[in-house]
Amino acid sequence: MTTKEVKVMNELQTVTLVDFTSEGKVEISGRQLHMKLNVKTRYNDWFSRMVEYGFIEGTDFYSKLSKTNSDGGRPSTDHILTLNMAKEIAMLQRTPEGQEIRRYLIKVEEEWNSPEKVMARAVLMANNKVKELTAVNVKLEHEVVGLNATINELKPKADYVDRILKSTSLVTTTQ
Repeated sequence: MTTKEVKVMNELQTVTLVDFTSEGKVEISGRQLHMKLNVKTRYNDWFSRMVEYGFIEGTDFYSKLSKTNSDGGRPSTDHILTLNMAKEIAMLQRTPEGQEIRRYLIKVEEEWNSPEKVMARAVLMANNKVKELTAVNVKLEHEVVGLNATINELKPKADYVDRILKSTSLVTTTQ
């Protein structure tokens, strides 16, 4: 790597460009990407142009309204991008920054898909599923306790009715 590439990579790592979700997805802030690409166009205009390349909301990105600015301005819209969309946008910029960001995102993807990271995410997902099923199990155990109490309460009554119905000396009201 050249010193310029190292400098750009260090700058990329100081800004939270990539976020890893608990669901096992990689998310990139559109505003952060816009800033790192050093695009001179306003974010909203630039992003509208990028969407014209065929990106689909809900598949490639989704909109997120940020809280009000610290200076009291209106909330701004950010877009959370998939890793593939961010790489494509970086390629579309055809600038040295775009190339460096694309390389950075490819490294992030390679690391994300390393066997260790895949296994770690699988273990995390399995642990979350175990917690979820444990909670369901506890709920069902409480229901079973309640149903057993109802059975124990109704058993003497059922036994009494069974004894009456089995008695041959009694006449039913229909007879």
